[in-house]
Formats: sequence, structure tokens, C-alpha cells
Amino acid sequence: MKQDWFFTFGQGHRDIHDESLAYKFFRVPDATFEEARERIVKLRGPRWAFQYPVLRSDGISELDDQIARYGIESVDADQIDLKPGQPGGLRV
Repeated sequence: MKQDWFFTFGQGHRDIHDESLAYKFFRVPDATFEEARERIVKLRGPRWAFQYPVLRSDGISELDDQIARYGIESVDADQIDLKPGQPGGLRV
């Protein structure tokens, strides 16, 4: 089933400017679970934390809940795309 998905990042995940992706999310609209995962893997490989549906099965927005609870902010594909030789990724 196609729906909107979002992906979050861990404390050590970095963007292309080597800035933290903690409290950030990337949204993939109108995709199956597998299509959304393929999109994030194409951009970042395994360097992301969790995949969520935007709407939970009870109809409540998981995304809105996490924005309200944790203050997560959106990032776009250009900011998280890890091309070979580009900084970013994971810092431990």
C-alpha cells in the first residue's frame, strides 16, 4: 500500500556539511514501504535510524506527534545525499 513515510536519524548521523542530523527527518511521499526504503538507501546507504508511516493505523499523525514531542525538522534530499567522497555519514 502506498502512503507517506518519514525517516529519522541518530545522534551520530551527519549531513553533507558534516552537521548533525539529530532531530531531523526526511519525508518520502506516496510510496510503498519498500519503495520508501529504497529511496533512503539510495541517498544514504544504511546511515539513518528509523522508518515510520506518516499516519499510524489509528489515523493519528506519527510525524506531527514527533514534531510536537521532539521538535524534529525536515531536511531535503540534497542535504542528506551522500555521494562518494563527500563528507557526512556517521561520526562516533
